[in-house]
Order: sequence, then C-alpha cells, then structure tokens
Amino acid sequence: MITKPNIRDVAQHSGVSIATVSHVINNTRKVSSVTKRRVEESIQKLGYVPNSMARGFKTGMNRMIGCIIPDISNYFWAVIIEKIEDYLTSRKYQLIIINTKETAEKEIDAIKVLSSGMVAGLIIGSTLSNANDIDAILPKDFPVVFIDRLPENCTRDNVTISNYNSVFNAVNYLIQLGHEKIGYIAGLIRLSTTEERLKAYNDAMAAHGLTVCKDYIQVGDSMYMSAIVPLNRLLKLGCDALVVSNNVMASDVMRQLYRDRNPDLAKLDIIGYQEGVRDVSLIQPAGLISQPSEHMGQWAAQQILARIQHPQSPIKTTVLSSTLTLFENSGERSDQRIL
Repeated sequence: MITKPNIRDVAQHSGVSIATVSHVINNTRKVSSVTKRRVEESIQKLGYVPNSMARGFKTGMNRMIGCIIPDISNYFWAVIIEKIEDYLTSRKYQLIIINTKETAEKEIDAIKVLSSGMVAGLIIGSTLSNANDIDAILPKDFPVVFIDRLPENCTRDNVTISNYNSVFNAVNYLIQLGHEKIGYIAGLIRLSTTEERLKAYNDAMAAHGLTVCKDYIQVGDSMYMSAIVPLNRLLKLGCDALVVSNNVMASDVMRQLYRDRNPDLAKLDIIGYQEGVRDVSLIQPAGLISQPSEHMGQWAAQQILARIQHPQSPIKTTVLSSTLTLFENSGERSDQRIL
C-alpha cells in the first residue's frame, strides 16, 4: 500500500519544522526566500498535496469558495465559472461547483452543506424567487454574491445583466420589418431575468399599439430542448417572427427549423441569444443578443473575496448591459448593426 506524503514528511525532507512548512503553505508568517524555496522544492519532489479544507479548519483560513449554478451545460454559465475559477486560482483559492439543474430543492441542500464550514463564501446563480428562503438557512453574515438572477428581497452583493433595452429593441426591429404576430419563448417565469425580458417584449408591442395575444407567449425552462414544444405552438398560431429569451433555447429553435427545412418558414425572422462561438446559429437570425458573461464572472470572484476580507463593507450592486446585434437586409443579411 502506497502512503501519501504528509506535512511531517515535507518538514523532514526540507530540514525545517512542521510549523514552518505550514507557514509557507498558508502564507501566515514571513519565511525567508531560501527556506520557502527549500520547502516548495520538497513539496514538489515528494508530491505532497495539502488538504485545503483541513487547513481551513485548523487555521481559520478556509480558502474554498462555493459556486452554485442552475445549468452547467449552458455555455453562458460555463464561461462565468471559468472566469471565477481563473481569478480565485490566481489568489490561491479553490472552487467547488454545484449544478442544481434549476431545482430549488437541490439549491437549498447545496447551500446548507457548503455554508456549514466547507467554504468561506458562496457565489449563487439562484433558481429561487425569494432571497428570504436562502437567508433563512445561511449562518449570520455569511459571505454571498448573487449573479445574473436577483431574487426578491435580496440584500447581498449582486451583479446582474440588464437585457431590457436589447429585448425592447429586438421586438421594435421585428415590427419595423413588418411583423405583427411576434411570438415569444420565455424561460422560467419565477426568475428575475425572465420577468425583465418579458416586460420589454410587452412594452415594445404596446409602444406600437399591438395587442399581445396571451398564446403568443410560450414558456420553456431555459434548458436543452425545452423550447421545441413552445416553438411548435407558436408556428401553429401563425407567428411570423420569434424572440427566444435564452441562448440554449434559441440554439434549439434554430437547429429545429434548420432540420425541418420548411419552405413556408423561409421568411420567419428570429432574434435569440448567443454565448460566444459555442452557440452556433444554423440559420441566419434577424439578430442576436449577447451578454458580458466574462465580466460578470470576474466581478463576482473579486467581490466574494472582498466580502470575505471586509465583511462589514457596504453592499455592492452592479448592473452590466447586454448587446443586440442586428443582421440587416432580409435577403443575405450581410450588414450588421450593434445596439
């Protein structure tokens, strides 16, 4: 049986005390550069892997951050996680990721477990509609940053993306193209992001004096293949344009239409969301909305460490903006206009 090297082995190999090795690993006391280099070389040669969680309990310096997200398969969240992890790693923190799959029970369970001493702080893309449900299970003053979704009664640090102008302008553009039967595929109704985007759709239609048929608004769950049934319903209603309010659902809609190759749908104009090169549009949309996911991830990582280091500092709220890119000229759509 192979025994893993421990901190005592590192101390013996480098010729220093266990306390010195601990100070080098945890950066809790100044150690001479020569000694530090000797300890680091011993760690490398022996293949010693410090137990970050155990160190946290012993030293009171937990260097683990929890990240709770609703859908890890969505490239939007994958980009955010990557940026969070890059920043935390550069600060010698490690990241634990929990994927809730838009399930409230999984989120509650994850928060209970992670906040019980496993991590020093949480970054949450919540699927819950009310922050009171989260505060009720968190230890007092536990560091939390909310990202993308802002539950009602949230009194924590948060960073969100405003999509109102992008969606409003998207609907306005479709109306300018001559469309009046504009269908809308929404995500989970309980989310703040869904509420904002749906309001923009309704406001844009109202601004042009167009009545929104309630059936023109169909609901998916923002996840893979959830937009296909709403799509088929809207097509049966005779909608000649669509707004799809999530990148996963937009990709599914355009993929489905490409597969059908229905000539009757050749003039169907679609505006959806896109997250980088991973969300490939198989048909030419009328426009695409993109979000500053990298910026969001960076801000969240910086703020959770700032909250840990300065727990009594004022709450910070940041709102980023999405971007609408229009592909003009309905034939080839070669021209682009960014709003």
